Amino acid sequence: MANCYQYSTLCNATLYQSIMNATCACTCGLCTNTTTTNACTGLAAGANVGPCINNACQTGATCNTTTQLCICLTAGR
Repeated sequence: MANCYQYSTLCNATLYQSIMNATCACTCGLCTNTTTTNACTGLAAGANVGPCINNACQTGATCNTTTQLCICLTAGR
């Protein structure tokens, strides 16, 4: 599913949990991939890369606790 981060609130919704866990495992915190990728690759510093999940963001981004959005720390390479 494209744009899993837009549906992250459904990770714990009973009706959608199984489909979200199957198609958006990383977004739901179930990713078992040991490689890390920078969420900000190709993006400018300050770019929004999705919502914070439990006040955490993907590698390369930080959680703005006021807006609950993940933003790129520096321009991605």
